[in-house]
Amino acid sequence: MHLIKILNLTLLVSFLAMQMFAQTETYADSKLDKEVVFSIQAHTAGIAIGADYGFMKKPKFTQLLRFEITSLRHHREIRQQGSGAVSGPFTNASHNYIFGKQNSFYGIHIGYGGKLYFSDKARKQGVAVGFSYAVGPSIGLTKPYYLDLRVLDGVVSESYSEENRSCFLNTACVRGSSGFLTGFGELGFVPGGFIKAGLNFDWGAYNHFVKALDMGIMLDIYTQEVPIMLTEDNKAIFPTVYIALQLGKRW
Repeated sequence: MHLIKILNLTLLVSFLAMQMFAQTETYADSKLDKEVVFSIQAHTAGIAIGADYGFMKKPKFTQLLRFEITSLRHHREIRQQGSGAVSGPFTNASHNYIFGKQNSFYGIHIGYGGKLYFSDKARKQGVAVGFSYAVGPSIGLTKPYYLDLRVLDGVVSESYSEENRSCFLNTACVRGSSGFLTGFGELGFVPGGFIKAGLNFDWGAYNHFVKALDMGIMLDIYTQEVPIMLTEDNKAIFPTVYIALQLGKRW
């Protein structure tokens, strides 16, 4: 349900952006040969932001250099309220947590890709449809997941250890998560790679302004199982389905 809301919001933002650019852009000729595109992406294991630097090699083909940061969740992550949290519209978000989670996981993609348009019939107002792809190395980052745990002396913020296992996995002992920024000083690294392929729908593929939707499949593969959960089997491969809103400029 959360993903459906994200997809609906992405489509709405895309529609508004297309309407805005339609009022200002002018048709550009074939002299355009470079582009910079920023993307916001929702996928079935999280969200991602990225940037592409493109070289328009042929009328229908653009070569891309891609940089992307994505979150990757375990499919069994379930958010719940901590012990003693007060429900209501002003509930502190830190009182929510994911039971059994050991690490948050992020992937940094650095790759090569391209866009190959099937036709160029819609140079001004129509939609150019093409095939998009990217492949390259991925730097996986594990961030320890900190919880606020109730102890005799009050509340302490701790990541998982064998010493606190009985409290870390006891719902009556957990007040909630310690917050997003906690644990960034203790990052671990897992090498890997990624590949993605999809369909690209570009409203005016030869205009100065880039406004497109890209949707398809993505596969993150790492050299070892990523220790995200304590109570579930972990994995080294993350297949996802994505949809991305892309905005940028050509020159």
